[in-house]
Amino acid sequence: MKKKNGILEKIGEIYSCYCDILSKRNTKDNARQMWQRLVHNHRNSGPSMDVKYVGWPTNVQSGVGRFLYNILMRDIKIDAHIMRQKNKSKQQNLLPAFYTLFRNQGRLVKEEVKPLPVLAKLLRMSRQKTLTFDSSLVPMLCPPQPWSTPNNGGYLLNKSELIRLPQQAIQQWNRINSSSQQQIYPALDSLNQLSSVPWRVNTEVSEISIQY
Repeated sequence: MKKKNGILEKIGEIYSCYCDILSKRNTKDNARQMWQRLVHNHRNSGPSMDVKYVGWPTNVQSGVGRFLYNILMRDIKIDAHIMRQKNKSKQQNLLPAFYTLFRNQGRLVKEEVKPLPVLAKLLRMSRQKTLTFDSSLVPMLCPPQPWSTPNNGGYLLNKSELIRLPQQAIQQWNRINSSSQQQIYPALDSLNQLSSVPWRVNTEVSEISIQY
């Protein structure tokens, strides 16, 4: 969407100017003020930067999730004899790769999804050496976009959440959206100051976590 609307190219231009200012360090503005000033200077060219991300409605997300869940539980099969090397019979015994069970947790009974033991054994034997994370949960390799509004900041392209709240937390977002920008600026400036400090993953601890 950003590429189609021309926002991607404009973000690149503004971010390039922002990095030049950071490298020269010849301004008294904080990160938010620098970004707002650059957006203001580029207001006459290209699309508006105040485009809000429009997510899928909750019912659509639930419908897609239910559809994928049914594929996971009903359509994915695995041969229960796949680990038997001396299995002379070529006939496959296909079973659902995942199943459900119910556990008592206090007064509640909760349904859990479990993998078939042979699938779990295959995963352990694969000995994956890398961990996969969603890109919105890992640090950036370059300075993030300063938060100037509750909807704009963080990752340059990915949707960044100002506050990680569950989907049903509507009241909190309504309070944020109903507040004036001047009231939110101190919180945004604090977040920008925190995100401006570079950090990296502790590779030694990460390797131990992957190994065990």
